[in-house]
Parts: sequence; structure tokens; C-alpha cells
Amino acid sequence: MHDTLILLVDDDPVFTQFSQNILSERGMKVVAAFNKAEGMELFEKHHPSCVILDIFLPDGSGVDLIKPLRTSGSSTPIIMVSGQSDVEEVVRAMRDGANDYIKKPFRGEELLLKIQMVLEATQTKWELAELKSKAQAEDEYRLLFSLSDRMSKVQAIVDQVL
Repeated sequence: MHDTLILLVDDDPVFTQFSQNILSERGMKVVAAFNKAEGMELFEKHHPSCVILDIFLPDGSGVDLIKPLRTSGSSTPIIMVSGQSDVEEVVRAMRDGANDYIKKPFRGEELLLKIQMVLEATQTKWELAELKSKAQAEDEYRLLFSLSDRMSKVQAIVDQVL
């Protein structure tokens, strides 16, 4: 997970330091923000591999940051964290585009596993989208040249050149 940049948005300095230590030990780079405004600024500046976002921040709900992150066209995975059990906020976060949720306190291994899972899932989605795009282009190519005998002859010539 080297070259992985994590944006951590949480107002708890103890949690932030704990998370930074764990992630840094695994070779990840971490940038930290302590409120929504700072989080958005760092997101736009660094384009992180993953965002760890606290639900309750001093300037409002971290859930409110999900839509702006998503409308910027980003599919960066977002893991929500919270020390409070507010099921409604967790459900809203998942509905708005968060990829996962983890309740504080948690062990460092849990956080690392969640990050690995969302990064792998996101990579798989990108690869699938790329494969679908390639398959669609190949299907369109075949369809174009199968419309008539003349087009089939053109395809044979093109195939020889390629």
C-alpha cells in the first residue's frame, strides 16, 4: 500500500495521531484535516487514495462533505468513522456515497483492513468499467463491419493492416 495517500478528516487529535501512526507504519502517507472546510481543501489539493471521515465535526456533519466530494467527479473511497451510535447518520452517509463505516474505538488492524477492502473494491470497479468500455468498442467495431458484404471486405483489409 505504498504510495497510498489517506486524507483523515477528524477533530479528535488523539484519534488523528493514532491513525497517522498506524497508517505511516504501513507506508501510507497521511494528511489530516480537523473540519469539513479544511477536509475539502486538502481533498482538492492532494487527490487522496482514500478518505477517512468523521461523522461529527466542529463545523457540522461529515456526511455533508460526501456529496461535494462525489460531485467533483471523484470515486475516491470514503470510510466514515464515529464514536457515537447515530444510525440515521450512518445510513445517510452510505446513501450519499460512503463506501464503509467503522465505529470508534477500533483496533488498528480493523482500520487497515477497511482501507484495503475499499481500495481493492474501487480498483476492481475501475478495471470493470475499463473492460466494459473496451468490450463495447469491440462490439461496435464488429457491428459496423457486419452490416454488409462490402463492409466485411473493408474489415478484412483493416484487420490485415493492423
